Amino acid sequence: MPLLAAWLGSLFGSLAAFFAKWFTKRVALTLAAVAAILSVTSLFVAAITALINTLIESVPSWVIIGGSWVLPDNVNVCIAAYASAVVLKWIYDWQTAIIQLKLL
Repeated sequence: MPLLAAWLGSLFGSLAAFFAKWFTKRVALTLAAVAAILSVTSLFVAAITALINTLIESVPSWVIIGGSWVLPDNVNVCIAAYASAVVLKWIYDWQTAIIQLKLL
């Protein structure tokens, strides 16, 4: 009987070690993927903001003067927010699809 108990204990111990190793590897990969998504998203937001700020700086003054009659004062912030939202949604959809593929 002690031999059977030792064998079963060894078997369950091996299974527990295998699942613990598998689970920690899975969690580590998921955390790495989330960190990568956050860094890529932050870089894209910074790039879009820099791009819009560059475009606003390079607009001729007559466009700004003429546009001030038609457009509100915060039009550059609105365009930046809209463009950032569109890009972020695309990035989010793309990244979640990749994560889903990697975690299968």
